[in-house]
Amino acid sequence: MSKTDKDKARKELQRQRYMETARHALDEAIHRLEDTASFDAECVLAAEEAMHEAAKYETRCEALAALVAIARSLVEQARAAEAERARVAAQVAAAEARAAAVAEMESAAAAERMQLEERRAELAERQAELALEMQQMDAQLGAAAPTAPAPQAEAEEVLCVVCMDAPKWYAMVPCMHMCACEACAQLLTQTTPPTCPVCRVYLV
Repeated sequence: MSKTDKDKARKELQRQRYMETARHALDEAIHRLEDTASFDAECVLAAEEAMHEAAKYETRCEALAALVAIARSLVEQARAAEAERARVAAQVAAAEARAAAVAEMESAAAAERMQLEERRAELAERQAELALEMQQMDAQLGAAAPTAPAPQAEAEEVLCVVCMDAPKWYAMVPCMHMCACEACAQLLTQTTPPTCPVCRVYLV
C-alpha cells in the first residue's frame, strides 16, 4: 500500500471515529430530551451542539442524518412546550393578580360599610338623645307657646263692614263707629232711614 493510500485510510478511519462520536453524543442528547419531563436548557443546548457536529457528516451517513432530524424535532417540541408553559404561567399570574385586586377592593368596601354602619348607629343614638331632651324641655315649659292671631281678624279690623273689600274711611254720626268705605258710606246716607251698620242708630 502506498503512502497516499495509507493517508486516505487513516483520514477515513478518523472520520469514522468522529462520526461515531457525533452519533453517540447525539443519541445521548436525544435520550435526555425524551426523558426530561420539563424544559431543561442545558439538555437542549447539548442537543443543539451535537446536531451541529453531526451535521458535518450527515450526508455520509443516513443513520446519523435520521438522528439529526429526530433531535431537531425534539428540540423544537421542547422549546414550544416551554413557550406554552411560560404563556400559561403568565396567564395564571395575571389571574392571581386580578383576584388579589378584587379581594383588596372587597375588603376595602367591607371596611367602609362597617364604618358607615357604626356612624349610622352613632347618629341614631344621638337622635334618640335629642328627642329625649326635647321631651324634657317641653315638660319644663308646660303648654305650647300661644299662637299668632289669625290674619282673618286683622283683615276684619281694617275693611269696610258692608262690602268687606275696601278699607274703612268714614265714621258714623252720632255713634262714631269707623266702619264704612267711601262708596258704602254714600249708600248708607241714601237709605231710609239711614242707620249705622254696626249699632243701627239713626244717623244725623
